[in-house]
Amino acid sequence: MPEAYRKALGISNESTPTPGTPHGAHAGHEQQRDYRDHRESRHSHGGHDSHSHSFFVPASNDPEYSTPEEAEAAFIKMLRRCGVQPDWTWEQTVRTTVKDPQHRAIKDARERKAVFEKFSQDMITQDKERAKERLTKLRADFETMLKRHPEIKHYTRWKTARPMIEGETLFRTTDNENERRQLFQEYVQGLKRAHLERQTTMRKDAMSGLIDLLSKLNLEPYTRWAEAQDVISATPPFQNEEKYQTLSKFDILTAFQTHMKALERAFNDSKQEQKNRKYRKERQNRDAFNALLSELRRAGKINAGTKWSQIHP
Repeated sequence: MPEAYRKALGISNESTPTPGTPHGAHAGHEQQRDYRDHRESRHSHGGHDSHSHSFFVPASNDPEYSTPEEAEAAFIKMLRRCGVQPDWTWEQTVRTTVKDPQHRAIKDARERKAVFEKFSQDMITQDKERAKERLTKLRADFETMLKRHPEIKHYTRWKTARPMIEGETLFRTTDNENERRQLFQEYVQGLKRAHLERQTTMRKDAMSGLIDLLSKLNLEPYTRWAEAQDVISATPPFQNEEKYQTLSKFDILTAFQTHMKALERAFNDSKQEQKNRKYRKERQNRDAFNALLSELRRAGKINAGTKWSQIHP
């Protein structure tokens, strides 16, 4: 620093070390600023000049703020103005912002770095939120566009659908082909889920309807599957109602076998009931006949030598 300038600022040679001689005028200017930053950092850690208590001499035109909050706000505004990115290192940021007067809005170098790190983290969080909001809106717009194309089914592929929608304005809201494909696949996955849910509901209704239908066909317990299959397929409900198209041959066979087992149980139960009734009737008849014989014996109408022809001519 020139001696005249040093005298004007009231700085003596004893109180302030002189930095190394710069090479050229520009280098001298930069070295003076670096020196002031170094002295500022040293003072913030307790290092004081021997003449600092006698009078105040401003070392530079550094900005002054009444509160730490105002200083921090000015520093952050400077970071934004200088285009500091969240993935920058602190060293890269210092190189970019050191010539800006607001770089020294916060006096302590460690506090500057802490504010920078908080600023970077806030920017990362905001970028993520903006990206999420953008994708949410884009997804809704893309879904609206795709719904206007009923020819796109749950089985439609991207290479088939792309020519159908590439002329749409909403298609061009993003230039990212991967995003377009991803949003299309999400939409198709939704169609697949809806289709499967609808198929499951229809199949459940069809199985219930088939059971009712089988009970109305008056099938015999010994009816064979080959015969029953033709009878079932020929019924009007089976031919006209869409829900029955969701059933496979195995589904129909399973329902038929279940129905046949029920018929067999009912048939066997009926036969057993008939046997039981016959047995009870025969037992009642035997008991009544024995009672009649006992009565005839008491009346002296039969004895050990009586023949059947005498009792029942």
